[in-house]
Amino acid sequence: MFGVLITFVAAQSVNPYLEQARAAYKDFDYAGCLKASELAGRLEREPAAQANIEVLHAMCALELNRKAEATERLELALRIDPNAKLPPVVSPKLAALFDSIRARLAAEAPKPTPAPEPPAPPPEPPPAPEPAPAVESPAPAPAASQASVRLAPIVLFSVAAVAALGAGVGTGAWAQSLAQQNQRATFSSDIAAFGGQAKGAALAANVCFAAAGALAAAALLAWLLQL
Repeated sequence: MFGVLITFVAAQSVNPYLEQARAAYKDFDYAGCLKASELAGRLEREPAAQANIEVLHAMCALELNRKAEATERLELALRIDPNAKLPPVVSPKLAALFDSIRARLAAEAPKPTPAPEPPAPPPEPPPAPEPAPAVESPAPAPAASQASVRLAPIVLFSVAAVAALGAGVGTGAWAQSLAQQNQRATFSSDIAAFGGQAKGAALAANVCFAAAGALAAAALLAWLLQL
């Protein structure tokens, strides 16, 4: 362990008090090691070498059960050089103390401030409303069609009047034929039958003539309303 310590400290620049500190540690003169390492630290200017001298001082203090002083020197070594290391071979107690101090300093170190998040993009505009479908108005009916619609009632009434008139004429002719047969009949039964039929036919003819007149009047009225 002493050979490792000498190699650890000899890596520093020439410092007259380092030999005294090394010799004192080798001879178990830990108090003398503390004094020599204190003077060696005052002469050293290179940060890595300063950190190694503080580690040597802490090793001597811990051997004297001065844990608070050893803790202070180890913390100082890590503050001077965060990459400071212990010699390859040290006591488990020193290694545990050194690791705990390193972990505490790492936890106390300020954490980097995260970069601010970029602003959110503006919301997309709502889609434009689709134009309402054009409502096509129905084309006006041709004049000829409109005229046909207006003439329809007149034509209907006229045709019905002609038909009723024809039915009346036919029924009247049949009534006259029955009347003539009634005059020529000799049996009372035939006279009664032909007479009844003639009266019925005459009545039907009159009804047809009346209907024809009414339909003709309706056709005339419809024609007058179209004017």
